[in-house]
This record gives sequence, C-alpha cells and structure tokens, in this order.
Amino acid sequence: MLPLRLAILWHHHQPYYRVRETSLLPWVRLHGVKDYADLAQLHFEFPNLRLSYNIVPSLLIQLDEYEQGVDDRVLALAAKAAEQLTAEDKAEILLRFFRCQHQRMLHPYERFRELFEQSQDREKVMAEWSEQDWRDVQVWYTLTWTGPLSRQLPALHALFKKGKNYSEQDKFILLAQHRLILRSVVPTLRELHRIGMAELSVSPLYHPILPLIIDTDSAKEATPELPLPQKRYRQQHDAAWQVQRGMQVFEEHLSTSAKGMWCSEGSLSDETMDVLREAGLQWTATDEDVLRATRGSEFRDGDQYFVHYHGAERRRPIAVFFRDHALSDAIGFVYQQWQAHDAVADFVGRLTKIRSMLIDTRGEECLREAVVPIILDGENCWEFYEDNGLPFLRALYAALSSDPELQTVHFRDVVHTEAAKALASAREEFRLSHLRAGSWIYANFRIWIGQDEKNAAWDALHAARLLVDAKRVNRSQWKVAMEHIYIAEGSDWFWWYGDDHRAEDRPLFDEIFRYHLRKVYEIYREEIPSVLRTPIMKSQQGPGSGYSAMHRIVDPD
Repeated sequence: MLPLRLAILWHHHQPYYRVRETSLLPWVRLHGVKDYADLAQLHFEFPNLRLSYNIVPSLLIQLDEYEQGVDDRVLALAAKAAEQLTAEDKAEILLRFFRCQHQRMLHPYERFRELFEQSQDREKVMAEWSEQDWRDVQVWYTLTWTGPLSRQLPALHALFKKGKNYSEQDKFILLAQHRLILRSVVPTLRELHRIGMAELSVSPLYHPILPLIIDTDSAKEATPELPLPQKRYRQQHDAAWQVQRGMQVFEEHLSTSAKGMWCSEGSLSDETMDVLREAGLQWTATDEDVLRATRGSEFRDGDQYFVHYHGAERRRPIAVFFRDHALSDAIGFVYQQWQAHDAVADFVGRLTKIRSMLIDTRGEECLREAVVPIILDGENCWEFYEDNGLPFLRALYAALSSDPELQTVHFRDVVHTEAAKALASAREEFRLSHLRAGSWIYANFRIWIGQDEKNAAWDALHAARLLVDAKRVNRSQWKVAMEHIYIAEGSDWFWWYGDDHRAEDRPLFDEIFRYHLRKVYEIYREEIPSVLRTPIMKSQQGPGSGYSAMHRIVDPD
C-alpha cells in the first residue's frame, strides 16, 4: 500500500519593525516567545514527523538585535518599575497591554480579566490604580504571550500559579525567562534540521512581493482592469538582491544553505522564477489557484498535487509546489473553535478522500509522485485555538505519525526522488513554460496594489528609488540609502494601506514606511516631499489612531 505524501510548511514572518534603536512593534518578541519557540519544541515529541519551517531573514535579523540589547516599546513599558510609570506611560499601557485574543488569552485568567474590566473606566483607573495594579498588568500581559510548553518551566509555572500581587523581582524573572526563550528559537530550528526532522527554507530578505518589485505591471496579468500607480516600478536588480542577500543571512544564522524559497505571500511570476533560478534555488511554492489560472481549461482536478517544473528550453527547471488551499485554510481559520479530536478527524478524512480520488482517477502508482502541500503562517492562528493550538497540534502530529496511509515529507526530498527527476525531464503534463503571475491570496496582487493609498505608496517608493539612481553619493552612503529602500520594498507596508484590513497598529506601518523613504532624502540632502511628511494612510479613524498620535516618528533636524 502506497501512502499519500504530505508536505507541511510553517511560514515564520515578521517585517522589519526597528526604527533607530527601538522596535516600534513587539511582534517579533511576542510571537517568538508564544509561537516560534513552542512550535519547534513540540516537533521533538514526534521523531517520525517531517516538517518544514520557512524563516524570513528580516525575522532572523531582529532576533539577533533583541539578543544584542535592542528592545521594543512594549518591552520598555513592561520592564519599567511600576512606581516610576508616568501618566503617559500608564495611558499607553491601557492602550497596549490588553491587546490580545481575549477569549483565549485574557478571559481564562481571573486577575487579568479583572484588570481589563476595570480598565474600561479609564479616568477612574488613572486616578485610583495602585502601583500593584499597574505591576500586575505589566506581568499578566507578558505572561499571556508565553507559549504553553514554555509555561511548564518552573519559574514561569510559579508565576502563573501566583496569579497576582507580583513583585518587581517576579517581573525581572519573567522578562529574563522570555529573553532565554526568544534566544532558543534559532538554535532549536537548527538542531531539528541537523537531525533530519526539519527542512528549513527561506524568503526574500525584507519580504517584498517580488513580481511587483520586478515590474508593477505584472499585477495586470491577473486583474487587467486594476488601477496602477502613476509610475511603473521596475527593479529586477533589487529583487535579485533581496533573494541573494536573504539566502546569505539565512545561511549565516542557520548554518545551512536553503534549497527552497517561499516567496513572500506565495507571489510568483515568470520573471520571479528567473531570479530564483539565477540564485540556484531548487524549489518554490504558491497557491493552487495560481496553477488553475495558469492552466485554464487544461487544468484537471488533482493536478495541484503534483510537482510542476518551470523552465523554458535549455533553462534549469525549478520545482513548483501548489498548496492545498482548503486544507491550509482549515488550520488557519476553520478549526479554531472545534474540539481537537474532531478537527484532526476532519483533516485526516479530507486527506483520505484526496488519496482515494487520486487512485480512482490516476491509479495507485501516481502516489509515488503525488504530494499534498500544506502551507500557512506559523504564528497568526494559534491565539484563536485552545491552549495556543497545543491540543490540536499534538493530536494532528500523532495522527500523521501513525496513519499508514499518510507520510509526511520534506519538499526537498520530493524534488530529489528518482520519480521527481524523471518527471522533471520527461513529463510534459507537469512542465510549465509560463506561470500566470499571482499570490496565495485570490491568486492576484490586489492586497498590495491598486487602491489609492497603495498606489501613492508605490509612487513614493519609485521617487525615492529614482533619486538613488540619479544622484551620486559615496559608497557607504549609497549602501545605507539602499538598505532603507530595500526595507521600504517590504510587503507589509502595502498590505495595511487601503481598506482591506483593520488593526490598532495600522497607522504605525505607514509611519515606518515613510520614515525609511525620508531617510533616503536626508542622505542625498534633498528636500523631503510632502507625501512623506504627512500620513499616506488617510483613513485613520477608529482603534489605533491614538497610539499613532502618541508615537509619531519625528526626524531630527
């Protein structure tokens, strides 16, 4: 009996939040302690399980910076002695320290819930809360962003058990434990790879949407009617640098070279494939809907479960995996409120149906070549699960490790099998001379381009990039200016422009993007354009606007 192969990839992604000596947002640290560390540690419990972890280099850089002493604003507020908190500090704590998934991360804890309920009367709290109340908030917000496996550490377990009336020494111990947990993320992934349990892959350095960096007109392939920026952004050299430098940073941190790349948001195009080919990468992946759009009427149900090889004649083919959209999103969005047993039974049942479908339509021998890719973010969904997803993941990993009809594999191993080599050289059915440009979100690029705010940001980036090419500075200044450009090319800034998404921190993404472009003008001693002096993000009503107003980035004269 041949098993159905399953390739699971957890994508670890954070944009570059640092401005000067501080990280403006705490998500590298908080997701590192709550999600990245635990996800890797849990893997050790299942020695026969093969998983892949994709790490964005900008995340690796920031993990390094935390170890070197860089902190974030939330960490600075948490570490400050309660008796030294100013009125502004307290106002910010009320704004920031209940920012979590309340059902799973706040309501289960009596003292944290009590403090939150009191905080709804802001004026009363500001006037009446004791130093002990403020300290308990500092501790509880830090505690709740601790993964369930890490909570079993004796020092942390004792703090959870204590529940309230924390001392400053309790808080120092908690923060010290968090630093140690955060420091463990990279070594743990490195060890999982060393012993053969994990494959490690990489993304471009600052997480840009490569097809749009290469040519913003690539957005028209999926949506010809999409309004584009006034200026066409075309920087294939930047795209190549983001890939090559990203691979270098990855190797420096993880002591191995990446064979595969999950391009930011699964965004691919023919020109992007050329960049990956030049970098020597062997495989990449995107969503199954991109394959459907590429193949059109020639698409057969089940084609998404076979590796396709992109490459015109005399060009080295690159393996392309197409993630199962429904199964990946079931973990990301559907199973959060299910009982772990029911969710795993549903997931395995869907895989069993895929296996039967493939055998019925193509014969059992096709399972030697077939693989079901499951690809999703490794941090964002778990706070919606019971116990940060631990019961679900344990049940899922146990089922996948014991079911004889299923086999977990690494992407690189699929590409390196004899069957795959034969497929790459002989089977026209799974060769792609063209790939319709698209991402894993709706198989297009609408999330990052096409609305007024998004297009204004692209035009501002274009103007700053044009300045770098048009004027001369010395080599060291040019390198600094380009670093700001590369950071500004990241996907997350464009993600938050427009009306697609809402979040309390949304205005800060606009602040960080404009900060980096302003720095380019300062290096070249040029007047900073008005578009960078005021928010591009005009729709700032609602949650988050207060925080942005308190912490607007002001450049020194």
